[in-house]
Amino acid sequence: MATWMSDEGLGARESISEAHLLVTELYNPANQRDPARINEIQTRLQQLQKTENAWAIADSLLQSEHSAHHRFMGALTFTVKINVSWNEINQNSAAEVMQHLINRFVALVTNGEQAMVVRKLASSLVAIFKHPTTPWKQAIWQLAASLVHGGYVSEEQAQAVDFQERILPALSKSGSGALLFFSISLAEEALRLDSEPLDGAGDTSAIQRAIHNIKDGLLLVQFVLEEIKQHTKAAGDDAVDVALAAEAMNSWKTWLGVHGNRQRSSAEDVNTLAVRCGQTVIETLRVPSLSESAAAILTQAFESRRWAFDNNSLWLISEILADSIVTVHIAAVRSGEAGAESMSFVDLLIAYVSHLHLDVFSDPMTPQNSAIITLVHGIFKTPGYASIDDLGTPRVLEFWNDIAESLPDQLEEGSPRYELVKSHLAEVVLGLSNKLLYPKSEDLEDWGEEERSEFGAFRHEACDYLLSAYPVLGVDLVTVFQRSATSHLEARDWRNFETAMFCIAQLSEAVDENGHADQCLDAIFGSDAFARLCAGGDTGIPLKARQTLVDSFGKYESYFERHSSLLPGVLNILFESLNFELCAQAASRSILTLSKSCARVLTSDLPAFLDQLDQFRSKPTATVSTMPKVLEGIATIIQSLPSDQEKVQTLERILSFFVQEANTAREEVTGPAHESGRLRGHLVLSCIASIGKGLRSESEVIDVELSKEGNPYPPSFWNSGPGAEAQRLIMEAMRLLIVGFPVDSSIIEAACDILKAGYTERAGLFVFPPSMTVDFIKSFPLGISGTDVIMATASSFLASHARHAMNIRSEAEALIDHVAQLFSSMLQNPDVYDPETANAGIDFLARLLPKYYPILFTPIKSTLSAESSPLAVLLHFTLHALTRPEPLPLRSASAFWVALIDLRGSSTEEMNILESVHQEFIPRLCYTIIQQIAGRCARSDLVSLTDVLRRTIFKKMALARPALKAALDSLNAQVTDANGQQVPLLSAQDKSRFLDSLAIARGGHKPSLDLVRSFWLKCRGMNFDYAQ
Repeated sequence: MATWMSDEGLGARESISEAHLLVTELYNPANQRDPARINEIQTRLQQLQKTENAWAIADSLLQSEHSAHHRFMGALTFTVKINVSWNEINQNSAAEVMQHLINRFVALVTNGEQAMVVRKLASSLVAIFKHPTTPWKQAIWQLAASLVHGGYVSEEQAQAVDFQERILPALSKSGSGALLFFSISLAEEALRLDSEPLDGAGDTSAIQRAIHNIKDGLLLVQFVLEEIKQHTKAAGDDAVDVALAAEAMNSWKTWLGVHGNRQRSSAEDVNTLAVRCGQTVIETLRVPSLSESAAAILTQAFESRRWAFDNNSLWLISEILADSIVTVHIAAVRSGEAGAESMSFVDLLIAYVSHLHLDVFSDPMTPQNSAIITLVHGIFKTPGYASIDDLGTPRVLEFWNDIAESLPDQLEEGSPRYELVKSHLAEVVLGLSNKLLYPKSEDLEDWGEEERSEFGAFRHEACDYLLSAYPVLGVDLVTVFQRSATSHLEARDWRNFETAMFCIAQLSEAVDENGHADQCLDAIFGSDAFARLCAGGDTGIPLKARQTLVDSFGKYESYFERHSSLLPGVLNILFESLNFELCAQAASRSILTLSKSCARVLTSDLPAFLDQLDQFRSKPTATVSTMPKVLEGIATIIQSLPSDQEKVQTLERILSFFVQEANTAREEVTGPAHESGRLRGHLVLSCIASIGKGLRSESEVIDVELSKEGNPYPPSFWNSGPGAEAQRLIMEAMRLLIVGFPVDSSIIEAACDILKAGYTERAGLFVFPPSMTVDFIKSFPLGISGTDVIMATASSFLASHARHAMNIRSEAEALIDHVAQLFSSMLQNPDVYDPETANAGIDFLARLLPKYYPILFTPIKSTLSAESSPLAVLLHFTLHALTRPEPLPLRSASAFWVALIDLRGSSTEEMNILESVHQEFIPRLCYTIIQQIAGRCARSDLVSLTDVLRRTIFKKMALARPALKAALDSLNAQVTDANGQQVPLLSAQDKSRFLDSLAIARGGHKPSLDLVRSFWLKCRGMNFDYAQ
């Protein structure tokens, strides 16, 4: 026994004994119910597998007569030990290990060892192979020769005997199987190593040595499959070794991967062999017990290794698909008689036609391909729902969608082949019709969310096909569904009507704007049956059909704009559909869409809209997801009235109702109906915000320019004229639902939307006094949820007045002071620090700087204490945010300081103000940044902090350099040197070099960031405290 495998010595014998006992315990049924004990055993075994005695342990376990589990653990231990210790042994010892394991491998195979042990020891041999110190090249050839010889044969001796003609025929059946285990394991390892470069290690690299085994691996596959084929002919299907054949086919597929990735272009003989092996795999499709495995393997090869199929291979597959046992399996799937396992034959069918693509439609088509395309069409006749009971239809549909997308670009329109493919695309449409039928209610009851989602996804995939096919089939495609819709509407066949309307709705993308299908749509919407549907009443239309119908209305906005006479009836259906929970969302969406596109036409129908609104608003379906859409649609129509005078009465009528609702909500929140009141309040504000959105004309250009002396809230029709009452109603509703009301983030957001509705206009119903925005923003306490929305609204408000900032000076001062008070509270009471408020407030400051800095940097009225000016508080807080661990406020603070340093005054006075601010705060900024990048901040914060640092250096070098030097000098981190003495972490030279390097970088992003990261790492690498 080799010294590295020796079991001599007390330590080795004890370890071996312990390992045997542990394996016995590991597989003891009594321990299987004790996960803690199993984990303990496994942990100890893993420790033993890495010790110096692991070689001896592995060999002892591998020879155990106790159980296959012990021998399996022996093989596993060899694998672990090889991976852990291989670099510690020389080439001679490596050869010894390889020889020893080959002998053990041959012995196990000869003795009829279980497959799991042989497979695991094959993995151990592959672990040896992949190490560069292993002088192993033709591994499959050598191992095969050793199996035939009954013991180890050297590589040179093995190659003296012809592999294909003499060694393979001499292998036993168990030897062939064991060799396949090794071959597959070697190929899989080669695929994992495929990222290793071709050059460098040359022929000694594992991947290069593995490549030398491709041909032998394929010859082995060919031999095994031919043997099985011949044996089947002689003894029948029952005598087939299914497991051995499956291993061979899997081996072919895996070696294809290695060959295709590495050397296909330079090894024609191997290419030919790979294709020939593939043809043998194709032949096994005729063997009943192997056909399913062969179909699965071939499908995978088609998807990733198409080069492995030549014309003869394709002809052979077409013969088998068209008329063989495979055809029978596919027919069984189509008739619903086959199980899910037969889907592998359908997958092969689709893989074959997808491989040929348009070439399958040759002129003329071969009899085989003609039969195959018939099979493909037949899949649509599979009983059951697509994606649920019928798994084939979605896969077939994907093929047809690819064909439809490719046809216009690849074949000449009008050519015989083009017309042939076109006829098949039309046939697909007919085949899809029944598959798109929405499930019956009794079937839906048995479905969960996953099934509903999968069927819905299939329907939309089918519509993708229709859109792909439309450029080929044209309006005839719409005509198919139009005829279906009209006939089934007349017959009140609602399932088929719903399917037809679903398809027509999806085709709107192709035909709505251009009007190509108007004649088809006229046939539906101009029919007597549709007129009866518009009349309302008890039509008997189920909810799903109604939902699809009302959704289709919104998708054909251009059509209804061209055919406005149909709108009253359509809108009647839509408003009626608002009463049904399943339909309300789609109906409100379509009402909004049609109101926007046909607003001018619908002004005469406004009274009817209001009557419908009065009925709808009391329904349980009038929720925050439906009612605001309806209100926005109505407001869009109101906006189209020719004069403001005509708008007032309607708006007052609507807004009066919402003020009543606001009062009701306020009463409810004080009692047991608290949640109901809060929801009602949210609905009221959302509806008013939607009115504001609808009253904004998208086509009208609003002039927001005012003269410098202009009034930011000039008298207008809406604030001092006949429209003032309507504006007062909005303000009253907001007061009722904000002041003293239990607001949450959704209510705040809706209220902010109301305010923002007027920010793009100079005069209008939603243009409120500037003080209203300020009072609203100041009404919320520190830390309230929704602070980000509130401060974003403040920024939008200032942006809307940016061209005449000084006209709202008092309002801007009030907002600045409000933020200063929030920041002051957090500075004085760290326990109330709120990252959301900090981030939103700093972001607000950064946004106001470009236009409002003259106001920010001059004294303002404030409720802060006399010794604290708002500006000082704000700037101190932004510096404080740079020292906090929260990333968002830090990034906002960095952006603020970058913007501040970039500011340039437009007058001498402004420039002097800015300069005084820079002189006072840049030294503090530099100190803060240096403290942070000297190891205190998170690595992810370095980018933001560096942005400020490099901008400061580039723009304000005269101020920055002495400030940075002072900040660096203040660093006094200490470390212990080799003599146990405390010494500075950063020497004076280190600090000076860092500062000089920053100056040389002159604000460059990458060099500055690299310097700061290196500095941070140096400081961060030690545990230290700063001596302040």
